[in-house]
Amino acid sequence: MSSAFFSLEPGERVLWQSCPAPRAFVWRRWRLSLALLPVWLVSGVWLGRSLASATAGFSFGLGAAVWALAGCGVVGYPVMARVLWRNRQYLLTDRRVVARFGSRRRHLRQMALTDAEVFRVVPFSGSVATVILCSRTDGTVLTLHCLEGAEILLRILAGLDWSPGKAVDSPMLS
Repeated sequence: MSSAFFSLEPGERVLWQSCPAPRAFVWRRWRLSLALLPVWLVSGVWLGRSLASATAGFSFGLGAAVWALAGCGVVGYPVMARVLWRNRQYLLTDRRVVARFGSRRRHLRQMALTDAEVFRVVPFSGSVATVILCSRTDGTVLTLHCLEGAEILLRILAGLDWSPGKAVDSPMLS
């Protein structure tokens, strides 16, 4: 991954860059997929029986709708999340935190480093965690999803002392 996707200001240095961990990002809503799996399977059987019967009117339509909606959660969401993962990158410079995402990395969210504060860290497994940064002045939130080695980012942020006498708080696993 290169910083070519990010336009740096003159004199700006890259301190850290990353992208989400692929499996953690794709399966972060695994409970939804697991809950919809039995619904998808049962509605598939219902759809098959409706096709086999001579009167496949309302029953077929309802079965097809339930099967399609449940299929979106079981199969569609992980596929969509994988496509979104490919286009998501994070960058920490000596001046700001930047997240680039969307189709062809068109969307850019950034926060001044002097304004960033670690609001919450949501651990997944091992060293993978989601880091939520909050702006001290206007309260905007920047979420860095499913970072492998999130403690590295938190150590960098904790080492930067931008406020008078108080470093960035980090509620990471100690």
